[in-house]
Formats: sequence, structure tokens, C-alpha cells
Amino acid sequence: MPVDYRFPAICLLALLALGCPDDPEDTLKEETGADLVDADGDGYLSNEDCDDTNSGVYPGAEEVCDDTDNDCDGETDEDVTTVFYADEDGDGYGDAENIVYDCDAPAGYTDDATDCDDQDPAQYPGADEYCNGEDDDCDSEVDEDSAVDGATWYADGDGDGYGTDDDTYTACSQPSGYSEFDTDCDDEDENQYPGADEYCNGEDDDCDGDVDEDTVDAATSWYADDDGDGYGNSNDEIVQCTQPSGYVLDYTDCDDQDSSVFPGSVEYCDGADNDCDGDIDEDDAVDGVIWFADTDGDGYGDFATSTYACYQPTGYVLDATDCDDADAAQYPGADEYCNGEDDDCDGTVDEDDALDVVTWYADSDGDGYGDAATTDIDCDSVTGYVLDDTDCDDTDALQYPGADEYCNGEDDDCDGDIDEDDALDVLTWYRDADGDSYGDASISEIDCDAITGFVLDDTDCDDADAAQYPGADEYCNGEDDDCDGDIDEDDALDVVTWYADTDGDSYGDATNTDVDCEPISGYVLDDTDCDDMDPAQYPGADEYCNGEDDDCDGTVDEDDALDVLTWYADTDSDSYGDPLSSDIDCKPLAGYVSNDEDCDDTDPAQYPGADEYCNGEDDDCDGDIDEDEALDVLTWYEDADSDSYGNSAVSDIDCDAVSGYVLDDTDCDDSDPAQYPGADEYCNGEDDDCDGVVDEDDSLDVVTWYEDADEDTYGNPAVSDIDCNSIVGYVTDNTDCDDSDPAQYPGADEYCNGEDDDCDG
Repeated sequence: MPVDYRFPAICLLALLALGCPDDPEDTLKEETGADLVDADGDGYLSNEDCDDTNSGVYPGAEEVCDDTDNDCDGETDEDVTTVFYADEDGDGYGDAENIVYDCDAPAGYTDDATDCDDQDPAQYPGADEYCNGEDDDCDSEVDEDSAVDGATWYADGDGDGYGTDDDTYTACSQPSGYSEFDTDCDDEDENQYPGADEYCNGEDDDCDGDVDEDTVDAATSWYADDDGDGYGNSNDEIVQCTQPSGYVLDYTDCDDQDSSVFPGSVEYCDGADNDCDGDIDEDDAVDGVIWFADTDGDGYGDFATSTYACYQPTGYVLDATDCDDADAAQYPGADEYCNGEDDDCDGTVDEDDALDVVTWYADSDGDGYGDAATTDIDCDSVTGYVLDDTDCDDTDALQYPGADEYCNGEDDDCDGDIDEDDALDVLTWYRDADGDSYGDASISEIDCDAITGFVLDDTDCDDADAAQYPGADEYCNGEDDDCDGDIDEDDALDVVTWYADTDGDSYGDATNTDVDCEPISGYVLDDTDCDDMDPAQYPGADEYCNGEDDDCDGTVDEDDALDVLTWYADTDSDSYGDPLSSDIDCKPLAGYVSNDEDCDDTDPAQYPGADEYCNGEDDDCDGDIDEDEALDVLTWYEDADSDSYGNSAVSDIDCDAVSGYVLDDTDCDDSDPAQYPGADEYCNGEDDDCDGVVDEDDSLDVVTWYEDADEDTYGNPAVSDIDCNSIVGYVTDNTDCDDSDPAQYPGADEYCNGEDDDCDG
């Protein structure tokens, strides 16, 4: 339904006055005193609607072709009728120049405007075209190739005046390159056509179906082909147009008695020139042989280097099994040697059948001597085998020829005897008179086995005292209890352990001891010093951060060190720490620093000495925010006259706006609000727009002065100048009609002198 857009405008006016009423009909009723309605409900009242009984009719409605003024503009069916075209010849196609406008097509009219001749019903778009000089199908072409009665023309490709029915063309007139005849027997040869002269050329020149009959030129040479291979003998020639039986045009056969010999034939290794190329048994012979290079002359060739030929070339053989054609000693069947080479070319190097292969004997016990009963042959050493076969017991690494003989019930040196007196460990036995198991060195005998009353030991220092013998417990008693020649030595059972006190701190080094029955100078009984080179290190000493275990508790630089450091968290990595987050340690801690000067450890841009900015933050951690030394601090200029332009001579710097100040410093007079950059210039002796010039020509009240050449106080309108101040020789009046005559000016007395004295025209 259309909307009345006037009501909002009425409401707007009403709202600007007293407010808008709720109903536009109430407003109209109040204004006119009439009862107005919208009977058809189209949004328009009866005083506006041109037909309040039809909801499709109202101001601004869409106009339709129904013989009704739908949009109430006083016109009917405007701009909605259809154009129809006269169809006088009744062919359904109209004349574009003969038109009417209507809602529906009148009799004798159509909505098509494409007829090219509305007087001829046979002429219209899509009609059949004929060869009649008319544009039958209205396509702007006359007698085109699609005419139904056009003639058939035949393509004459060779231009001899005769065509073929392989390529036809239908047209009203003969096209270029076409003929009316289709009797050409070869349309690619201009010399072949009906009636042409016949030549001896194997062609049907005159297109009569016969070849080379009654020719007007010489005949052809034919050559005998006795062997029927298609190639003739140049020494046997016949001249005529047609080919005689047993003759051919070719004369290149080199042996006309052999059908396998002719140009291009397959070449064989048979001593004949099979392909008639002048060469015999060349390398392309099909039964040639592949020969392989025998560089080392051992009769065996290299498979990687070959040539193809009928006969053996120098340095080549038929065999291709040489595995190294640079070594004449390497070839299939050669003697194999232990030399790291594949002498017999069997793919294996130094195999067991090598002439100089070695016999190896199992050395199970690894003593370097082998077992003659267990062998292996190989060019190279065999793991666990040796060349010697003289081991008498290959399960015992201590038994082998030349081994030391021992008292062990074994034939150690493989000489057939056991435990003889030359055994390395043969025993010397000493008499033990006091039965303390220690013998007298002065009375002895040798044997692998024990002797009654004798012992192996010869160290008894007193064979008459059973309490004195080597190994006896030594005591601090003034006796040589253990027969070591010393009395009261350090191994006495009751001896005392003393600890070196090198640094003299009364604490000894547990790793530097001495034992003695008596006190030792420089030693103490305590063994708890952790560094006996430093008198400041001992149990209970004060701990310091020095990389040392000062108090000998096993820990270095612990948190109770007297000089331990306090570290502060540097979360934002700006090298300044948070005083509220700390840890103590002798060494620097990752993520911590030694100072606590950061005022905001979450912002890497805030730290002591940082550049200060106008950002509401204490960037340099000095306790002040946005102070005057901020890098982006603003300079404000006094604006005493409140014209938004400041005085460059009176300024203040601050991050925030300063009352009575502005950022601009271009005011030329801060006591006058009418003077500022861009202000209107007036002729007042002031620099109103602050451009450094007073009363310039663009002043709003600048005066136009006119030249008064004749000094009659009236100026010449054709010669002027503008200026705030008066100009010598100029006046503000521009009504002089002749500025060269002081007697001519407005209001002057008029005289009969042929002049316009009073300038009234």
C-alpha cells in the first residue's frame, strides 16, 4: 500500500511548534472542518484521491494500461502503452516506420517491426531466398548462396576449367574458383582434364579412362629385373610408355641374378654386397658378431667395451667374461691366489682353493698355539685360529710350548713332564722349630709339595719364640712382635691415628693421616677439616659466598652465608627488579636482578632512567607521572583572548591541556580575539589574519578607487584600483563619461556642443 510521506513533514513542523498530533485525519479535520475519509483504504483521503472507490488508484500509483488514470496525474495510460507496427501485406511482420501506440494490437498491426518490404508478402525474415534480385528473407543480402533455386558449382582446385563433385557450392552466380563442369579426373593437376593432350606419363591426361594412349611425347626407359626383386639391371634397357613384363623403372640392382641382393636389402656376412651400397660385410650386417675388447690380451673380453662386426677386430674376442681387462692374470679359470683379487673371475676373492691358501689351527684358549686336530684353510687369518699346531691342551691358555712350568699337576710347557723343579712357583721350605708356622731362613729345602717340619715362610725373627713371627699383632710394647725389624711401628694394634692440621685450625684432614704410638707434630686427633689448606674452613666456621664450603657441612654458598645476596624478580626483563618479589642466593638467579628499583615489573617500558612519555604511567620510576621532561610533552601557548590561537611569547609545557592555553602559537595579538590566523581582514590598521600584512587588498571592506584624470571628482569606470586607503588621483565615484574633459561629469550643465556634458547618455 502506498505511504503518504507528507505526514512526517507535517509532524516535523508540528513538533517544532507544539508537538505532533496522533492522527493525520484529526489534523485535516481541525484545519478544514470537513469529515474526510479514505474509503478505499489506499492511504489517501477523499480530498486527495482521484477515485476513492478504487484502491488501485491514488497519487503516485503505478500506471497500467487499463484506460484509467491510475496515478491521479490527469493523464490516462501514459508511458505504458505498447508500440504496434502496420502489417499491410499480412505476412505477420510489420513496417518499422508505420506505428501506433495502444494497449492491444489493432487489426492489421503487429508487435514485430522487421519486415523489409511490407508491400510484398513473400518478403519477410526467415522466408526462402530465391535468385530473383530481391532480399526475400530480409537479411539485407540479395540472392545469397542459400537461395533455394541456386545453381550447383564444382570446385576447380587446379584452375583448368573442370571441377569435381568432391567440393560443391550452391550460388545464384558462378563463384571464383568453381566450374560448371564436374568431369575433372584429377583436380590437383592442371594438365589433366577432358580433351587435354595425352602424354607418356602414367597419367590419364585427357580423362578418358585410359593411360598413356596415343601420347604426344617420348616413351619411358624400363630395365630388366631378372631376379624379380623390384630393382633393374642398368645394362638391360627398353624404352616405351607402358611397363613391359619383367622390367622396372629402377636400374640400381648390383646383381640382377640374386633376388636377395638389391639397394636397401639386409646386409649379411657372406662376402657379398647385399644392399648394393658398394661395401661388403659392413658393421650393420644382421648376422654380425659382438666382439669384446681384450685389453690385457688374456683371451677374455670386457663386457662393457664391445663392437659389432662380421670379422674379429684386432684386440677383440668373442668372450665377455673377463672381470678385470686391465690385468692379464685375471680371467675365468685362472689359478686363484691369496692376493685380494678375483683371479679366476668367479665373483669370489681369495677362496679356499687358492694355490697359496694357508692352514690355520684352532686356538680355543687364545694362547697363540693351535690344536693340530682342529684346522681351517683360508687366505686370511681366521678368528680363533693360528698357524702353530703345537698346543698340548687347547682348553688351557696356560699350557703351551715354552710356557712357564708351575706346581699345578699340569704339563704347562708341553714337554711331557709335570711339576719339575724348574717350575716358576716351585716352593722353598724352611724349618719351623717353634711351631708358629714361620720358618728359619737359614735352614731350607725346595719342592712342589710340603715337607714335614718345614714351612714355606722364612721370616721368623726368633724361631725359639712362638709369639714372635711375621704378621703377629704389633703392640706399643718395645718389642718387634711382627718381625719387621721395627719396634712399636704404626701398625701396632693400639697405635693412634693422627690427622694432618696443615692450616693450624685445630681440625685435621681425614685424607692426610699418620699413625704413631706417640703424638706427631702438626697432627691432631680430629679429622673433620674439609680444606686443610685454608684455616678459614673448618666445622662451625662462618659461611660466606666465596665458592667454598667454609663450615664444612658439605654445601657451598648456602643461603645463611653472612654475605648472601638478595635478588629481585625481573618479570618484564628490563634489568630492574620487583621489590615485592625477591629471593636470596650467593649467585645470580635466572629471571632475577640485584636491584629492586622497578616500579612496575609487568611493563618492560617502565624502569629507572626510561624515557618518560605522556601516557599516565610512571615510565622512569621516579614517583611522578607525565612530568614535563616527557619525550612527547606538549608545549601550550597562552590564549588570553580565547580565539583558539596562542601567544608564542607565553608558553607552558605539560602532558595535559593547560587552562587558558592552546597548542597553536600563531596569534599575532593575543589581546584581541578578532586577530588570529585565517581571520577576515578589514581596513582597520590591524593585521587581522596575522599574515604580517595590514589592510591588504583582500580585506572584506577594501575600497575600489577610480582614476580621476580630469580632476572633476568623478572617476573613470574603466580604470580602477583597490585599496583600504585613498589613492592620489583616484576617487570612489565611477560615473564620469569622459575622464579627459573636466567639463563632462554627472550633473554638469548641458550645452549645445555635441558633447554629453552631464553624462546622462
